[in-house]
Amino acid sequence: MPHYITSRLRSLFLETYEYAVFDMRPCRPYPDPALERPAPRTNPVQRLARALIGEYTAVAGRMRPLPDWVHEGAIAGMQGGTARVREVWQQLREHGTPIAAFWLQDWELDRERYPQWKALRDDLAANGIRVLVYADEETLAHFSRCARIYRAWRDYRRRLVAEAAATGLPVVRHPFIHYPDDPEVYRFSYREFMVGSELLAAPVLDPDRDRVRVYLPAGRWTHLWSGATYGAAQRGTWIAVDAPLGWPAVFFRVGSPVGAQIVANLRAEGLLAPP
Repeated sequence: MPHYITSRLRSLFLETYEYAVFDMRPCRPYPDPALERPAPRTNPVQRLARALIGEYTAVAGRMRPLPDWVHEGAIAGMQGGTARVREVWQQLREHGTPIAAFWLQDWELDRERYPQWKALRDDLAANGIRVLVYADEETLAHFSRCARIYRAWRDYRRRLVAEAAATGLPVVRHPFIHYPDDPEVYRFSYREFMVGSELLAAPVLDPDRDRVRVYLPAGRWTHLWSGATYGAAQRGTWIAVDAPLGWPAVFFRVGSPVGAQIVANLRAEGLLAPP
């Protein structure tokens, strides 16, 4: 279902499967026979983008809530047979890796490669596990760390997924949804985004780089990993921060209870050493 939402908070979508051509150039008559059956559904300018998204997804559909077990650890894929699965599983346990599910990618269940399949399946079920990964030791260590980071923000993620199911508001959002009065955020495409209303992230997208420029909307912001604070109360601020592999540039507003809880969880996992 085509949907357009503009920087002026105008929204248009069509409740039709008919062929349609959109011409967004100004000063041109719009009638198009393809749009006559049925008539387009339009929304006037509204104050908040989230209201537009909620109205659209009430018609177009919303993501279903995820099963609760996916928040408990990593979902990894591997192949190689029963012996290899048990070997890698043991390695991950030695790293303290939280695993939510096994995804065996040679899933044809060749009994020669997967002898004692029922015993393997029962062992995994007894440990609440559904997936493992095929990788070398260095990759396993990095994977383990990332899985623990994923687990550290599970409570906030559950809340966002429930919100998405109830309202259609996505988990990952363009900053203008929460900062519609800041003209600077309208310049962003994919280099900066928010996770819910509490976390702001700016990934490193260029090769051989471990530093990134980040725009912080008005207010004081805390760097997730170091605890350093940045920003100005009355205006947005551009800063540059280190962001080596595994330490992405993530910020939360000073005083955010969500941010404080994630920091506490990361500290309990021993993951807060500064980059």
